[in-house]
Amino acid sequence: AASDVYKRQILYNATDYSGTYDGKPHSISVDVTSPSSTNVTYSTDGKTYSTNNPVFTDAGEYTVCYKIEKSNYDTVAGKKKVVIAKKDLEVKVDDQRIVWGNDIDNTKYNVSGLTEGDGISEITLKASTTALTDNGTIRVSSIAITNDSKDVTSNYDIALSDGKLVIEHLSLIHISEPTRQ
Repeated sequence: AASDVYKRQILYNATDYSGTYDGKPHSISVDVTSPSSTNVTYSTDGKTYSTNNPVFTDAGEYTVCYKIEKSNYDTVAGKKKVVIAKKDLEVKVDDQRIVWGNDIDNTKYNVSGLTEGDGISEITLKASTTALTDNGTIRVSSIAITNDSKDVTSNYDIALSDGKLVIEHLSLIHISEPTRQ
């Protein structure tokens, strides 16, 4: 019978992608070693397949299904994952010494770990007090990271370090007249 015809095997190598968020697109790879001119298709839902290998940029775990087909060969079907971990980001708030009644400076902080192309689009620093103090703190109360207009904050694992805050009276310097000899 025709159904008993021996079909040949497709030889291939399929690999996952695993890495840390870097702002670049990533995908699985399917390399067919034999035979030539096979038809490789991909799907993210296991139903709709196309020749486009889907790419992922944001942190997360994504499953990609693939099929390798050629007439007179057994069809290969499988799935691989793209796993993108969040990137560590550190925001350190600088220490500030201000005169009572003045606001803290919202630009006094240092960031390390931003991916190229990403930037802090919004950051709010909040003082622990507005009263006179020599042991106050300044913390980050909100932060947003964008790439062009896309919010990419969720791609980062953000560690925040508070700054120290000293609020003091305006000190008046008395200039006394030199004493006459």
